[in-house]
Amino acid sequence: MKEILDTQLNGPDNFADLDALFSSAREDQPILVDQNFTKVVANSLPSRPVRREKRGLSFDLIGVTLGLILAYFYFDVSKMLSAAVNLIPETIVLSPVHALIAIGSVTVMSAIAWWTVENSRNL
Repeated sequence: MKEILDTQLNGPDNFADLDALFSSAREDQPILVDQNFTKVVANSLPSRPVRREKRGLSFDLIGVTLGLILAYFYFDVSKMLSAAVNLIPETIVLSPVHALIAIGSVTVMSAIAWWTVENSRNL
């Protein structure tokens, strides 16, 4: 029984069949020629970001203000605030491991931000 399993799993025929399958799949697919697609798209973007119009920004601020006023009269604010206050834990335990994780996370995020800024100029 062991010999049968060994020949089925490790036999040269299985590898030959897989190689033939993969080579036929590669031949059927056209070669992808990207011609620096990412660089072309990045170069076609404007060099400076487009700023929002003041008119659109003022509409947003008016909408937010009206929404907050309607929410104030529609919802019971004291219940919502007391529920939010009840979510705050009474005690917080910070161990040295928590501090190391926080410092490491901030360090990694800072390094990624620095790397992104440095390499974004070279697109």
